[in-house]
Amino acid sequence: MITGFNTDVEYNKKTYHVQTEDKGFENPYVESLIYVGGAIIFSKRTSYAEKLSDGITEKEVRALMENQHKTIIAAIKRGRFENLLPGKEKKQVSAPMPTEEQPSKASLDDIIKDYLKKQEEKDLLEIVLLDEIDFYSGNSYNFSIRAESSISKIKIPGAKITVKLITTFGLPEELFKGYTNTEGKCQISFTIPQFKHGNAAIIIIGESKEFGSSEYKQLVKKKG
Repeated sequence: MITGFNTDVEYNKKTYHVQTEDKGFENPYVESLIYVGGAIIFSKRTSYAEKLSDGITEKEVRALMENQHKTIIAAIKRGRFENLLPGKEKKQVSAPMPTEEQPSKASLDDIIKDYLKKQEEKDLLEIVLLDEIDFYSGNSYNFSIRAESSISKIKIPGAKITVKLITTFGLPEELFKGYTNTEGKCQISFTIPQFKHGNAAIIIIGESKEFGSSEYKQLVKKKG
């Protein structure tokens, strides 16, 4: 099973938590869930069972996960899931009504692809670990990261840094929260709980109003 993606997306004063996971070759599908206020408002499953006979690799599955995850995030930022919120009238999630900036022939997939292309061209936040580090269950850590822009490499002060632990045996747990200093650096310290069964990963999330958000993910190793 491959480590999944977890992203908080702010839209119209609501926080949408997007979780995308691979269920493994025994259950060959990628599942994405959208949570709002702890409740699931949307789910999407994409099977890759027909590709098992072709010898699909973990890299290919991860690419499928990432594409589905980004697609859903793009749709959230287009307001495509607002009608699924509690108290809202439920409607089919479809392409937005055409506007002057959006030709009527554009499908939802076209809109999302265009959004992702524009995102790639932007100078976005990146998280850089200043020391090479491996994460182990039960260990404590104290290290520095730097937030910088992806193209111009500008150091980003005041970026919000959050560290979360995600596991296959429990809910995500927040381990650290802080902000980068004037040099774009943040000193991070936390302890990873001890575990012997299941899998876990550390996610370092950086958020900036000007440069957007980014994640750094790394698997947690078991001792022994």
